Amino acid sequence: MPYHFFMLLFFAVFAVVFIWIIVKNVKEWINNNNSPVLEREAVVADLFTREDSSMVPTGPDGAMMMTSDTLHYVRFQIAGSSEAEFRISRSLWNQLRTGMRGTLISQGTRFKDFTPF
Repeated sequence: MPYHFFMLLFFAVFAVVFIWIIVKNVKEWINNNNSPVLEREAVVADLFTREDSSMVPTGPDGAMMMTSDTLHYVRFQIAGSSEAEFRISRSLWNQLRTGMRGTLISQGTRFKDFTPF
């Protein structure tokens, strides 16, 4: 098969995946905006981190370098036995402790605030 066919196939697959990711993220954003803002009593059940690694270009020669970023998460136990997990800022993550009780404010999958009492 000709080289051009494989190049066209590669770019077609890349375009479909790229469009699918954009549509998925826009759909989640719209769903979050249409969701009610909920204020619920909750307990910090767990605090944890995940490493996110990616390759980034380092210069005009096309060289790549691996970078790593630490993402901070909190899992809440919400009154009524449900759980919710959110990505949060490092500064908030450092302020929270497992077992803290407070008011969780969220909108869809979006974390808004947590106020301990």
